[in-house]
Amino acid sequence: MRLLLNAVALVMCWHGAVLREEPLVGRWMWVDQQTLVFKADGGAECTKGGQRVKDGRWSAKAGAPRKYTVAWAQGGPQEFEVSADGWSLQSVNADGVPQRGERLD
Repeated sequence: MRLLLNAVALVMCWHGAVLREEPLVGRWMWVDQQTLVFKADGGAECTKGGQRVKDGRWSAKAGAPRKYTVAWAQGGPQEFEVSADGWSLQSVNADGVPQRGERLD
């Protein structure tokens, strides 16, 4: 039985189920038909129509569950918060306009 449980854990890890430790990791449909991708290694990218718009690095905010800072190479830092259920993403752009996106995977 123990061997079976270890095999199941290995398969889950292989398929990414265990690797998504941070709620931010994954693909998100964002404003203006953009897609945000946050990788487990801390990488971030924004694409629109298959073309990369900008990239950067994300980090979790200490002591603030589900809150993150993304340091975009083009445009500076941006704060994000993942909803408690993990399916929506909120932020405020540089002009102070609230933005919201939905998880794709």
